[in-house]
Amino acid sequence: MKDVIVLNGNGEDEELLEHDEVLARCRAFVQENAAMNRGIHDWLYQLDDCRLVFLQHGIAAINISELTWRYFPPFNDMNVSSKREKELIESLMPKQPWSKDLCFVAGLPRFDQCRDLSSELDDNYVFVMFTWRSSLEKGIDKIHRSLYWQNLIKFFSKENIQRFRDNGIKLIVALHHHIQNRVADFNLGENVKFIRQEEIKYWVCHAKACITDCSSISFDFMFQHKPTFYWIPDKDDPYLDMNDADDGAKVQAALGLQHHFYNICKTPDELIAMTCQYAKHHFQLEAEKCAIADSFFKYRSDFSFHIYYQIEQRLMLAERKKSSDLSSQLKQATEMILQKEGQIQRLNKKKAVHLRVIRLLAYLSALLLIALLYSLFAV
Repeated sequence: MKDVIVLNGNGEDEELLEHDEVLARCRAFVQENAAMNRGIHDWLYQLDDCRLVFLQHGIAAINISELTWRYFPPFNDMNVSSKREKELIESLMPKQPWSKDLCFVAGLPRFDQCRDLSSELDDNYVFVMFTWRSSLEKGIDKIHRSLYWQNLIKFFSKENIQRFRDNGIKLIVALHHHIQNRVADFNLGENVKFIRQEEIKYWVCHAKACITDCSSISFDFMFQHKPTFYWIPDKDDPYLDMNDADDGAKVQAALGLQHHFYNICKTPDELIAMTCQYAKHHFQLEAEKCAIADSFFKYRSDFSFHIYYQIEQRLMLAERKKSSDLSSQLKQATEMILQKEGQIQRLNKKKAVHLRVIRLLAYLSALLLIALLYSLFAV
């Protein structure tokens, strides 16, 4: 599709503000969480013929706090992965006129890259990825006081690592870059491998299971029918700002929507025990849980095609509506003109009648005057 701009949050969005000729011809503007640029959004929001499409970072059930209506004027469209997710979002979003028919079902393009390749490796690798908390960026003291940090240290203790090792499990850990700067504070042993950001895609496909708190990476594992274990280390943390859109709201959403997911663990011991139990069964996901996972995905392939197809369809509908609106306006204008012409014609008819009456009265008055003069001269 021509003239569609897709922003992925890599900094290139700032450069677009310098290219008015590109923005001016844009028909659709696709933006995900990491690329939300208020300046570009406000600029494009003024264009009548440009659709603003929200492509979320992950399935919205787990990222409900990041939905765009908290920060921006309404988008025209929002991409979701299934009818179930669409219904969930519509039940949670504020009831606004612009929110009607907001969502279309297409799925995330990255799912096209999700292929279960875990059979290529002999060992049982489990992918571990915990999200960050914005409220922890206020200083090292607050980080060390937080349950998030303390419980992560306990989770990666020598004893727990040994429990994984005894069950033939190797952890592949993708740490947030804030935590990567403090890796020295962990004593993890050789059984834990830290990976770089560019390696995540490989391990999403090659790991046999996932451990996370509320990262959208869990849906990539769900898509492949791989077990996912949820453990939120700081759900009872007094230092966690539950009103923070990036922290507490996301955690609360994950906790409040547990019935939509599975393998919820309340403690590290429960998490380790459940992971080891799955290892004994070769990380085979139960059929009923596969069905739960599948309920979040309408499509299994060609997600980019589905997204652009939906955008194209909505552009066509918008053009038809605009054309229909113009036709309706033209019809209304024509009817008004005809009404005016009818009023003028009726007024002209009234004027013509009045003129004939005046002429008749004048004629009668003249006859009466002649008769009066005749009678006077006759006498």
